[in-house]
Amino acid sequence: MNANNLDEVNKLSAKSNNRVLAHVVYLADLNGFGLRPGLDASDIVPICINIAAELVGELPENTTDEDLAIKTLSIIGEKVFY
Repeated sequence: MNANNLDEVNKLSAKSNNRVLAHVVYLADLNGFGLRPGLDASDIVPICINIAAELVGELPENTTDEDLAIKTLSIIGEKVFY
């Protein structure tokens, strides 16, 4: 991987992280949820990354996008919101 490719990967990663954070904050605002005590907004993206890593090996191969979204949101709710 050359420097230009690495820069592009880093930009895409930052955009993805910002989008994840924006979605989670939007859901919190829309539903009146608060962050768990002691949790900072900067903790949200790493939590979501860990959730994705856990789900990759745990879900059946025939899992639909809808099932994946429901499972992911459920776990985010448990780990991020009160």
